[in-house]
Amino acid sequence: MAETKEPIDVDEVQRVFGVRRAVAEEIATVLALGPDHRDSLRLAVLLVLAIGFGAGAVLLWPFLSDRTETNLFSLAGGATPLLYKTNLGFGMIAWVIGWIFAVGAFFYVLVSALPVQNRFRYALTFVTMNNIGWRWSRSSMIERLSEGAHALASADEYAVRWMIAETRQYTSFAVQLFMVGIVITSLETKTGDLYTATSYVRDPFIPFKGLQTHLWGEATRVQLGCNETSDGSSIVYEVHFGEMSRRVSSADPVPDTDYFDALEAVDAALRETNASFERWQWLGRNSLHPKCLATFNARYGAERVNRLLRVGELPSDTPGED
Repeated sequence: MAETKEPIDVDEVQRVFGVRRAVAEEIATVLALGPDHRDSLRLAVLLVLAIGFGAGAVLLWPFLSDRTETNLFSLAGGATPLLYKTNLGFGMIAWVIGWIFAVGAFFYVLVSALPVQNRFRYALTFVTMNNIGWRWSRSSMIERLSEGAHALASADEYAVRWMIAETRQYTSFAVQLFMVGIVITSLETKTGDLYTATSYVRDPFIPFKGLQTHLWGEATRVQLGCNETSDGSSIVYEVHFGEMSRRVSSADPVPDTDYFDALEAVDAALRETNASFERWQWLGRNSLHPKCLATFNARYGAERVNRLLRVGELPSDTPGED
């Protein structure tokens, strides 16, 4: 229970809130006491948020991933899918934010509906849960309830009307975000990049753009490298089709297949083309970083890595420091 603070001027409360004298006295008493059970309320909100996020991660995300994979693999046209890259993610961000607003609306409804005493104090606790300034909190209530405030019979009635107004706004935000999330996720599950032993297929995220298919025989050049950053080691296998390029090595292997086997299958197809092979260059970075090479040599064997990346076959292949 919060300690009682200095009494607040009732005349000032009545002037600011526009309520009757008796109601102003109730509000002044609550404002002097301050929020109550803030930590418990915060814990409850976080718990409900976590349950929703957990359900999304366990149930929704695998379902969307499976659906996306099925749609992408259907683009193979009889060829064996090797690697793929989805667009999933942005729609889920809208869903996450929408869930936050939905939980806020749920707690506003809960506090306004339950037979609790001193709802005004609960309302004040909820709005100041994240240490939002008291001045903003009071202004928020006043703005929503300025019309007809003088007719209210108690501070609790004031709080209920304020929470109903907040519920409507939070629900509106949640519904709009969920709808945006559904539209974006629907597009994401039907689009992405697919790599097979014969071609690269792209189903663009932007609506009304047609399916793009590039045979490996259309490739003009291939950039190869082994990059090391603070995030770890990564193979660079970037295929150029004229002005357009795709980094094949950043895609994921088809489930239950091997990543390096897939890269080797693409590489085998490109060896049969007229594409030129060159060393990857970017901002003066080491094209064949020793630590990166050591990582993949340990994982897949130096012979396979050297063959894929043409180590010793292209200019500037001597490993050096970054």
